[in-house]
Amino acid sequence: MTRFSKTLLLGTVLLVTAAVSLIVGLVDSDDDPASAVPGFSRLAFDAGGGTVNLGTGGWVGYYEAPARTGSAVPIPNFRAFIRDPRGAQVNVGNYGDGSASARPLTYDYRGRRGVAVLRFDTTQAGRYRVQLQTAGGSTTGADLAIGRDLAAPAAASHAPYVVGGIAAIAGIAVLALGFVQRSRRPHVVSGAT
Repeated sequence: MTRFSKTLLLGTVLLVTAAVSLIVGLVDSDDDPASAVPGFSRLAFDAGGGTVNLGTGGWVGYYEAPARTGSAVPIPNFRAFIRDPRGAQVNVGNYGDGSASARPLTYDYRGRRGVAVLRFDTTQAGRYRVQLQTAGGSTTGADLAIGRDLAAPAAASHAPYVVGGIAAIAGIAVLALGFVQRSRRPHVVSGAT
């Protein structure tokens, strides 16, 4: 196999990898992270909380209230106290990086708007007790919806496009380099007398 043939093969493999990665990205993009919203556990603020069954890992609490056309959902001051199946207190933190410029993670579902407000981790699966305490502001009809982070799948869904883009650029570069090297080789004319 000549050097040019190897270069041609490598460039072609990289371009095929790019095409496959882009196809995987397009097929996988049908999985909308917001499709998880109907499966969230919801605890009414009016009831002061309740219990939820959770697996292990990271969880996000979304303040969910009836949506108002063209306006953001006002989030009252509240605290959530969460106890694991053994009764131990779970550490609860604010969602996001805490900067004023951070854009809130929101969703709309069946006339309700959810805003990510807190996050916590669980180390064991089981029934968790959640107590909600408000310190002012109306929570009528509002829930704390608990589910996985909707932003996490969105970031992961870009991976096939990144891989595909890098493979496409590398494939084009390899092919271009191979053709340039081939054109610069001296040509031998056979049959000259």
